[in-house]
Amino acid sequence: MKGIFLMKFLKVLKTIFIMIIIFVTVSIGTFTILAVLTPSMPITASDIASTLSGLIFPGSVRPQTNALILGIDDGGLSDTIMLASFNSETGRVDLISIPRDTRIQLPAEHITKIQQAGRFVPQSGIMKFCELHSFAGPDLGPTLMKYKAEYILGIDIHYYVSLSLQAFRHVVDAVGGVYFDVPQRMHYIGYDILIDLHPGPQLLNGHNAEGLVRFRQYRDGDLGRVRMQQEFLAALMREMLQLENLFATTNAILTTTARYMDTNFPIGNVGAYLRRANRISTDNLGLNTLPGTLQNINGISFVIINTYQARQFVTNILNEGEY
Repeated sequence: MKGIFLMKFLKVLKTIFIMIIIFVTVSIGTFTILAVLTPSMPITASDIASTLSGLIFPGSVRPQTNALILGIDDGGLSDTIMLASFNSETGRVDLISIPRDTRIQLPAEHITKIQQAGRFVPQSGIMKFCELHSFAGPDLGPTLMKYKAEYILGIDIHYYVSLSLQAFRHVVDAVGGVYFDVPQRMHYIGYDILIDLHPGPQLLNGHNAEGLVRFRQYRDGDLGRVRMQQEFLAALMREMLQLENLFATTNAILTTTARYMDTNFPIGNVGAYLRRANRISTDNLGLNTLPGTLQNINGISFVIINTYQARQFVTNILNEGEY
């Protein structure tokens, strides 16, 4: 009986952990329902009461929940931009990466909002998508990025989750590093990072893993970087789901997420979503990248997204689970 109970307990724990991984894996994109149990803002008595009520009584869950994941570097740029979409009926989670170099143009009202906040923004409103958070700042940035992503993808995005790259480093270190086959020589000196990796299989710690997912010098530029992010995400998930890592890293992940996360997800909705956790599995996870073309405009490399094609791409994925 003890053995049966232990197996059931481990199964429940693993289900919860999958939730954490799928929705929390930082700069390569994830959104967690559990993480809002310990948000960066103070938790009030009403928050606790609302959460307990959600855990005990059935709550309302959207058939399809869409969240924008932002991985913010130390300079305020959105080094990762990803849509996470959760189907509460099937338990499927689809992650769609938006290239950070996507060319966007802000509407006049958004330019005015940023200026009224006392921040500089190009008067033309033309920039790379990743620059919007830096121009708008941490207060306006996530909301304006959500609005722009809604326009590009043609869907409603209900929530945003903004995570510091420090969290990514901590999570990788918490599982003892991740074995990964680095495909090429990677050397880059930036204002906030030194990347120095040699090709071949190796154990990457948090610092080196950050360098891997932020390296951009590929033949296909930012699109290659997005592909590398997704490959590392899969390797990280496999490492985190190892039985010996479950107990060791759960607390570290939740603590890290609480310290470095900002979200508009209501804490009172946690219980309702937690009830759907048993429907989620890594076999029901889709990894996709929004298609685009590289184009050099006035000496600046952009990814050009065809809005009509992008919306069709997203619609096909969310309706069919594949493209």
